Amino acid sequence: MRFRYTLPVAVLAAALIQASTNEAEAQVELSGTASVVNIRGGSFGLGARLGIPIRRSLEFTIRLEAGVDYYFPDCAVDCDVVGSQLDLIFQNRLGGRALVYYGAGGSFQSITLQDDLGELIDGDFWGVNLVLGGRYNEGESVQPFVEIRWTGLEEIDNQFALTLGVTVGVGG
Repeated sequence: MRFRYTLPVAVLAAALIQASTNEAEAQVELSGTASVVNIRGGSFGLGARLGIPIRRSLEFTIRLEAGVDYYFPDCAVDCDVVGSQLDLIFQNRLGGRALVYYGAGGSFQSITLQDDLGELIDGDFWGVNLVLGGRYNEGESVQPFVEIRWTGLEEIDNQFALTLGVTVGVGG
């Protein structure tokens, strides 16, 4: 593992440690994700997230969510993009088993790739996230979701990601 991946992995590890000591009455949530993001015109990514409830009621929940994603950009040369995020998420029940969620947070991405002009982009970039999503099957052990995420990064193009995933409760 390259040194540049240390921070994204550390963020997720810290979230896992926090989750293992969490005394909250609600479940810790683990999600697997698949994303399409506008890196080099469109890239596929896979990731994992851990959601830790801070406040939960029947109609409204606040959770801290940490995640790591690996993207597979279309490159002629060796390239990779690893991102991590830490977001504060607010979710409201819409009725029945559906809910909507929204939030904001920070992002860290380690990027190595060539842009369309052939210039090498190689570095670590900080940014902010805005998140909007919907989830179905609330209250069940498996909950599919869809999400749109905007990430504003310093010094490089902003990103939009469309993410599909499944969330599973892992504690309680």
